[in-house]
Amino acid sequence: MSDVVQILVVGDGGVGKTSLLVTYGTGSFPHPYIPSVADLESIIKTVEGHYINLTLMDTGGGEDYDRLRPLSYYGSDIVLLCFDIGNESTLLSVKEKYIPDLDNHTPTIPRILVGCKSDLRITEPNSCVDKDKTERSANALGLHYFETSSVKGHGLQTCFDKAMRICLDYSRLPQKGKQKLYHRTPKKMIPPVKPIKEKPPTFVWEKSTFAEDWLQMLNNPKYSDVMFLVDGGRHQCEGHSIVLSSASELFCGIIRNQKYSGLVGTSEDTISDKVEGIDTIFCTKHNDGRNIITIEINHTFEAITFKQLLTFLYTGDLGTIQETNKTEQLTELRRAADTFKLPYLHDICFNIENGEEFLNESIAEYLNWETGKKMKELYFNQTTDCDIKFEVEGEHITASTVVLYCRCPVFADMLSMESENENVESPEIQLPDTHLCSFLALLEFLYTDHAPICDVNGIGLLLIADKYGISKLVNYCEIYIINMLDKLTKSSSDYAAQDIIDALLTAQACNAEQLTRWCFHHISTNYDKFQNTEQFSQLSDQTKKHIETNRWPPLSYLQDFERFKRRRQQRICSVL
Repeated sequence: MSDVVQILVVGDGGVGKTSLLVTYGTGSFPHPYIPSVADLESIIKTVEGHYINLTLMDTGGGEDYDRLRPLSYYGSDIVLLCFDIGNESTLLSVKEKYIPDLDNHTPTIPRILVGCKSDLRITEPNSCVDKDKTERSANALGLHYFETSSVKGHGLQTCFDKAMRICLDYSRLPQKGKQKLYHRTPKKMIPPVKPIKEKPPTFVWEKSTFAEDWLQMLNNPKYSDVMFLVDGGRHQCEGHSIVLSSASELFCGIIRNQKYSGLVGTSEDTISDKVEGIDTIFCTKHNDGRNIITIEINHTFEAITFKQLLTFLYTGDLGTIQETNKTEQLTELRRAADTFKLPYLHDICFNIENGEEFLNESIAEYLNWETGKKMKELYFNQTTDCDIKFEVEGEHITASTVVLYCRCPVFADMLSMESENENVESPEIQLPDTHLCSFLALLEFLYTDHAPICDVNGIGLLLIADKYGISKLVNYCEIYIINMLDKLTKSSSDYAAQDIIDALLTAQACNAEQLTRWCFHHISTNYDKFQNTEQFSQLSDQTKKHIETNRWPPLSYLQDFERFKRRRQQRICSVL
């Protein structure tokens, strides 16, 4: 007399269920044709001296069979949970789909975990699931684990022999013993954990180039209108009246004093005995029509000391002090500070002497701020002391060529091209498609290194700053716009979506990377609010793809949550 055993295989489509059954039942791999579902008659097998009338039951792995598959559970004695060793997602399906389904319908039926296509561990080892990890997972689930290869015929006999022995042992147990041994209380269903929302990207203030720009003009003088004669005329230092007047009250009085304004002649025209350290001041006319003020410095000051003094006026710092005669240099600089009435130069020398040079950075920042304010007061859009004119929205704006050349790369290129033909007088420059407020704010930044961005349109100023290549102003506008948009979103304004989309489009056009990153982050982390808006359609396909890839919550979480809801609904229905 033989025992009757029915073995059922379940798993995703394509994992090798049918090949497993056909190869074991017939002794040969079903090549070249592999049926979708095996159609096998009962076969006789011998296990431990017992004859087994074995029935092998196949199932489909597609979603179409999900409703029919549970009908096969009730007549089966054991279930082989099959997955593809080369496809980890099929193992995940066993854990998340087939085991919960069995728990709902037949919680006491024995089960074995079977890894199909073990030959892939030799041919494609990098794509295979980790064997040790899989065995640990099987042990945690209370399952025996076998690996099989239908192509090679490996592991099949061991797997099915174990399945039949389990069925024999199971059939000898009383009903209570079966429930105690195999019954699994369905675990509490825990929803997937929503990933933490990333913090907005931090922004970085770009370092000011105000001092560097003016130092470059000092080292490579262009459009200079002040000439210093040092060491009895053996050395000459060129300077710019706009910087000297803004950085020093003494030189401001000398350069802008009406006594010397427009005066042309030789050194005999004026002799100054009012200022200690200055022997002579006179004015000459340059070939291009510019007035050049010449100032002869007293012979007691060496050229190196006076050059360091000019560096201080242009940058608020002294640069490098040579260690060989450091004490003598500092002594001479203190004397120059007293002579030319520069009290902060005293402080800088004191800090260097006491090894506290780090304090000089804050002094330099303050002096550059003061120089910029004074420069705006004396020269910004003035009818005098300005040598270039613009027409913007019908208004006439004046500016200094030195400032434009020093602080704006686009204007520097423009002025360099015009200077190639010195015989042509530069006309008033027309600036169409330019807003007056934005242009004045840009000019004020060139003079002072600060812009009244609160009084103008931030997006408009960003556009013009990018147009004229002023990266520091672009950076300034980016951070201002980010702060404004952040406040707007927190107020739950209905216009926030349109404003953020507009800001993103402008940022991408202007290469404003920080503003672009902020907009990307905000739209991605609020994807549900933006995806169905009319404004979202204005973005390019590449931008949409980037946002969708980085959306929050991520698409993988949403898919996991949908699977959780379906499993929970299935469990509720099975209980009912």
